[in-house]
Amino acid sequence: MGTMRPRMLVPVLLFALTGGAAPPSEEAKGFVLVSVRDIPAGEQVQEQDLTEVPLPPEWRSEGLIKPTGRAYIVGQRLQLPVLKGDIFAWALFENRRDMSFSESCVKALGWPRDAAEQVARARQVLVERQP
Repeated sequence: MGTMRPRMLVPVLLFALTGGAAPPSEEAKGFVLVSVRDIPAGEQVQEQDLTEVPLPPEWRSEGLIKPTGRAYIVGQRLQLPVLKGDIFAWALFENRRDMSFSESCVKALGWPRDAAEQVARARQVLVERQP
């Protein structure tokens, strides 16, 4: 048996120092994309609207957007308003190429252009519908 080659020494030392566990990947850490500002329905998400935050395992869902989904949502229009601190989910986005349908609904409902007002109005509608 010969001596251990220097190239093999570094991985062996790292393995020993970490207790044999590989460092967790970004996905394993459970990061999700969160809005840094209020964004009204119909507006496009911009790169500067996004930040990454860790999410406890018990709150994770496949419908929430992970950092790897960033490129897919930048430039996409929201079909629902998002408030600062809201976690982005795939269901929030318009999946039609023609936005005229959504825009005509917003106009017909008389929805405000401000995200906070849109959310407040939607909440009020839900409260009024409860028996």
